[in-house]
Amino acid sequence: MLFFLSVAIINCLQLKLQPFNYQKGDLIDTAYSVSLQIAGSNYQMVIDNINSYSWIYSKNPTNNNQCINCPSAVQQFDCKETDGCVKVQNSEPITLQNQNKCILSTNNIMLDRQSFDKFQICLSYDISNQQYKLNGVLSLTKLTESPNKSNLFYQLEQHSLQQIYQISTSVGQERIFISEQSSYQIQKQITYQNQAEDQWKLQYQLSYKDIQFLKKEDNQFITFDLTTKYNYFTQDIIKKIITQIKNYQSLFCSIENKRLMCLCPKPEFIDKIPKIKIAFNGLPNTFTLPLNPKYLKAEQKCELDVFQHNQYSILGNQFFQQNGAIFNSKDNTIMIGQSNQDTEDSFTFPNNSIYCLLAGFLILFGLLSLILILSKISQEQLSKPKYEQPQPKPLYVVSNNQQMFKPYNLELSTNQKMIYTRR
Repeated sequence: MLFFLSVAIINCLQLKLQPFNYQKGDLIDTAYSVSLQIAGSNYQMVIDNINSYSWIYSKNPTNNNQCINCPSAVQQFDCKETDGCVKVQNSEPITLQNQNKCILSTNNIMLDRQSFDKFQICLSYDISNQQYKLNGVLSLTKLTESPNKSNLFYQLEQHSLQQIYQISTSVGQERIFISEQSSYQIQKQITYQNQAEDQWKLQYQLSYKDIQFLKKEDNQFITFDLTTKYNYFTQDIIKKIITQIKNYQSLFCSIENKRLMCLCPKPEFIDKIPKIKIAFNGLPNTFTLPLNPKYLKAEQKCELDVFQHNQYSILGNQFFQQNGAIFNSKDNTIMIGQSNQDTEDSFTFPNNSIYCLLAGFLILFGLLSLILILSKISQEQLSKPKYEQPQPKPLYVVSNNQQMFKPYNLELSTNQKMIYTRR
């Protein structure tokens, strides 16, 4: 069940960030290990501070540019999963970077629980340009098995860079999400299909090792980060993608400014560009990757967003619009499935009154027919006598001499005994 933070939950909330670096190809990013305690239960999470993204917090932000009324320093706490957090004796306060914006830095810090009184989470992107998203929500959501077999995972509002701020951990059937406030958080539960739990597990490793995912048996790798913002192809996979695009109906393409540019005479031609099929290890079917083309009218070209970060390509922003992922930092696994949510079937008619009258007439006709049938059966039962008295047959007595004669003075008593006399 989904809970928004209230005083009752805040009073039992403890948080500590332990940073560590991990490398993905040529990029080295920072992630944070988070020990979160809610209502006496401990949860271990990971916050990925990839590139310019950071998680920040605030009390009652009032505008779209910054978070205000934050403490300029916090105290150090020693946190353990079993014993909770204890304040370090004689520790100096830690000053936060960009203290006016309340950005959590790479220090080992523990936010004082008093700081969480009526607080809101601010989510930032592109720190250098001081652009922020406000009103983030820390929620505890229960996952329940979906009765709809066409549903696998709920799409966690991963439609743009500004909306992908969720982190999760697995404790039984519960996940914790920190994300930008959006419509899905008002729901009491998120449904998923239980049979997908073992079917879509993608192992990954952290701490100065590539986060690798084996793609079938050709020893190619696709990389996932913890926040699903960026999912990297290797150079070999990108070459295969470019080859497939170039071979499609003599599509003339060239690399310009680290972007793949193709000739598109008309905007309608964009829809004809093939989608890349991706088969994940352990998945029974393949998924398609839209190439996110942009039609440049002046040049009559299509710009395909294949290249990002030099030789790497962003997969997540397009892929996770059609597919969802749940990251389990406890078991170091990722579950991936199609992002379909349960919806009730609805039926609409061009003229509802006609169909209602027709349905009512059919129901009335059926009831009248049933009443007539029951009435006819009852009348037949009433007209039929309860008992039928069999007619007596003529009585003949055969003597020992085999001579036949008729009896005389034959009388039949009420108890069905025959009395006769002989002259």
